[in-house]
Amino acid sequence: GFSPADANDLIETYNERFPRVKAFTEELIEEARQKSFTTTLAGRRRYFPEIHASNFSRRQAAERQAMNAPIQGTAADMIKIAMLNVHEYLKTSELKMLLQVHDELVFEAPLGSEAEAAPIKELMEQALPMDVPIEVDVKIGPNWNQMVPVD
Repeated sequence: GFSPADANDLIETYNERFPRVKAFTEELIEEARQKSFTTTLAGRRRYFPEIHASNFSRRQAAERQAMNAPIQGTAADMIKIAMLNVHEYLKTSELKMLLQVHDELVFEAPLGSEAEAAPIKELMEQALPMDVPIEVDVKIGPNWNQMVPVD
């Protein structure tokens, strides 16, 4: 049970504590207003034709999407680049990439192939180099319910 007033207080406290995040999101919205699109760090564009809508609700929805798209889109770009790089590595490996779930890659690996986790971890962390460190957690197990971290 969070009331709208509680939610508003939480947002205000967050914005006071992290003013640069608030400024960043406001810049994203302003960029979308000026260009009608935003871009990911990899340069992919997402267009927002409703950013100038006369209807308040539609305009606000476009502003929220414009704020989110560069962040979520960059994460999507990062995992796609990582998958391409890992695909190249797998050509010389016994591992098989089974699927991608959001920002996770799932592999099938023979017993005793734990050492192959390190190069994959590095490929994923370096997929889209950034000023902040990108950390990848590696886990191994016979199924998702029994995964344990790999050091």
